[in-house]
Amino acid sequence: LTINEISKITKEIAAFLNTKNGGLIFYGIDDDGCVIGSDMRRQDFDQALQNSIRNTISPQPNVEVKERNVMGHRILIIVVPPWDRKNIYQYTKDGRVYIRKGTNIFVAKPEELKKLAKGEYVV
Repeated sequence: LTINEISKITKEIAAFLNTKNGGLIFYGIDDDGCVIGSDMRRQDFDQALQNSIRNTISPQPNVEVKERNVMGHRILIIVVPPWDRKNIYQYTKDGRVYIRKGTNIFVAKPEELKKLAKGEYVV
């Protein structure tokens, strides 16, 4: 797990935190859906991830990492809770607020930030 990979995952988490349903991130499955398995123990991955979250997402969210066996491979699932309709989660590395739409993340537009501030769902 590289610093770049953990930063990308943390940014995705920040975007999921601002969405109605939260989300799941699968570590050990390629973007094309191939199951490759995780190269890390859950405890080591969780520790690295939680440190990154603590340093780059404000306010501090509660994110869980679970381990599952898929087709004979061990994968890690990051469980991001749904938006709490109170906090606006910021990715502090660049000071921006991100929102997940479909399979992409976007910087929240001013009108979207206003909706979040009023406790209204954007997506």
